[in-house]
Amino acid sequence: MKAFKFLMMAFAISIMVSGCNSQSKENAVATTDEKSEMPYVSESGIGDLEIGTSLTECLIAKDCSWIPTKEEIETNDEEKFDFYNKMGIKQMVLGDGRPYITLYKDNELMAALDCGALLDNGIYSTNVDRIIAYSPKLKMANGIHTGMSAKELVEKFGAEIQYSEGADAEILSFKIADTPSNIILIASAKSINREKIDSQSGNTDTEFYLQLDDVEDCKLSAIVIEQNQDSYGTY
Repeated sequence: MKAFKFLMMAFAISIMVSGCNSQSKENAVATTDEKSEMPYVSESGIGDLEIGTSLTECLIAKDCSWIPTKEEIETNDEEKFDFYNKMGIKQMVLGDGRPYITLYKDNELMAALDCGALLDNGIYSTNVDRIIAYSPKLKMANGIHTGMSAKELVEKFGAEIQYSEGADAEILSFKIADTPSNIILIASAKSINREKIDSQSGNTDTEFYLQLDDVEDCKLSAIVIEQNQDSYGTY
């Protein structure tokens, strides 16, 4: 069986520019298993970082020398959002070269921001279009987080494993009751039952559900928060 490839973030990386920002603060929703407090993932975003937020609000600005010193770049006292302390940017070869702002807590990738207009509009005219949570420390209110196995999601939350196939890509995801419509629970798997897929796939778009024994080492790999269609175009 061939390995399943995740549509949204499996693009080859062409550019990576490391950034640096502030120390994080700890004043969000408390969890029982983490020393540092983390905000919830919701249909609006991650804590106070919401869809539609201006990109300038996510970045750290600081007065510095005309040619900033290494120390000025590496350290900053200003606080922005409370779950990351380092940033970068990755531009993908595919997907029209869309740039993703990466948010790190030390060396752990916490989330990424899709800012599609950044290349055309620049920082001051760009809002966050999509937020992708990667860290298992960023949880939804019901406790769902990345890294959870398909078996756990099926047994505890009644999840269904959905396979979707279009002209250019295939997507594996979890469907769970009461999950907001603008949140996509992206799954990854070491392999999937290609024979079952091939038997149901046709020349048009395909969408159907798989069973646990159809996927190997399947887990929740990303929580994608899209623009809510009800508020689209209001910012």
